[in-house]
Amino acid sequence: MTVSEYVECSFDGLRATNPIGGFSRFVRCSFRDVDIKGWSTDYLELVDCRFSGRIRSTVFFGSRLPAAKGMYESMLRFLEREGRQQPPGYRELMLRPTNEFRGNDFSEAHLLDVAWHGVDLSIQTLPKGPDYLYIPDAVDTLERAQRLLAEQPPGADTAWAQHFYRDVLGARIAAGQRQLLLREKDFSRKRDKAAILLGFAVLREANA
Repeated sequence: MTVSEYVECSFDGLRATNPIGGFSRFVRCSFRDVDIKGWSTDYLELVDCRFSGRIRSTVFFGSRLPAAKGMYESMLRFLEREGRQQPPGYRELMLRPTNEFRGNDFSEAHLLDVAWHGVDLSIQTLPKGPDYLYIPDAVDTLERAQRLLAEQPPGADTAWAQHFYRDVLGARIAAGQRQLLLREKDFSRKRDKAAILLGFAVLREANA
């Protein structure tokens, strides 16, 4: 129930599935040649860390979880049942508005089915290449994409793209995400190829 801080530590070669971070803060740490899946990042802070290898099925949180208040109240009930006092500063930790997330280098990492919640991507170094679509101004780009999509013939593919923009990307923007980093392949299992191609083609045009 307190912060564990790791400064200039090496986690090179780490292989982990569903690791639970708790209140953890990593500063100038090395995560080279890792394979991390399902990282629990509710209260994770990353500052000036370097990554290579694979990070899979993970959401990085730069802003407070929507469920934080309920989680805090649930923990208070647990402590009461155990006859324990709330540790000093615990409320502030559980309900802090942001997790510090800056200066991290993901340029050599493969980010597979990774999403961001309130993280400023403009102050991270991100992977590049044909697999990735970086959108520096998510709000304006999504508005342009929706206008361009309205010019497409109606059909199932167009309907999926509308859902994708409104319910998937729109939800990320509503949660405070101002930039987006997307992989077309991350959505290939969720819809047929034609719909994916249309949705991303329109996004790329709007982002140009």
